[in-house]
Amino acid sequence: SLYVGHDTDLNGSLTVDGNASFMGELNASGAATLGSSLYVGHDTELNGSLTVDGNASFMGELNASGAATLSSSLYVGHDTELNGSLTVDGNASFMGTLDVSEAATLGSSLYVSSSMTVGGVTDLSGSLTVDGNASFMGELNASGAATIGSSLYVGHDTELNGSLTVDGNASFMGELNASGAATLSSSLYVGHDTELNGSLIVAGNASFMGELNASGAATLG
Repeated sequence: SLYVGHDTDLNGSLTVDGNASFMGELNASGAATLGSSLYVGHDTELNGSLTVDGNASFMGELNASGAATLSSSLYVGHDTELNGSLTVDGNASFMGTLDVSEAATLGSSLYVSSSMTVGGVTDLSGSLTVDGNASFMGELNASGAATIGSSLYVGHDTELNGSLTVDGNASFMGELNASGAATLSSSLYVGHDTELNGSLIVAGNASFMGELNASGAATLG
């Protein structure tokens, strides 16, 4: 295990087979590999990849230029900027904004207290909760309920095995397939075919550029 009471600056890679705790800032110019849990009390700047076999908690900002892979849960207390992909096998909670330039794969639930943007494909095995705007440039696949506190944009096809709730506008540039109820407090736009196995409620305008198939009740404002 490793414990550092103040700021840490590493000009190379970081490898710890056990737990690692940094009470101050953590700055590493190379890859960081942790065999167990990781705790950072302040901001984290990683110019390489991040691999953690256990839980990871970042009390400050998290900025990583490489891929981030976590085999358990992830908590970030402030904004997160990832220039590579994000893979989390457990729950992931981001108290600030979340920006991922490549694909995001999460084995359980995802919570973002502010806005989020994912540049690649997004695969969620659990629920999705975003208190602000959510933008997915690639496909969005979620097996649990999706709750968006503001607007939602998906650049490609969307597959939702749970319910969808959006408090703002929702735009789907590709197909939309939802097996649960869809409730939208503002407008809805779908660029291709739509398949809804549950009810549809849209308080504002609704535009479907392709076919619309709904097996439940549809209520449009």
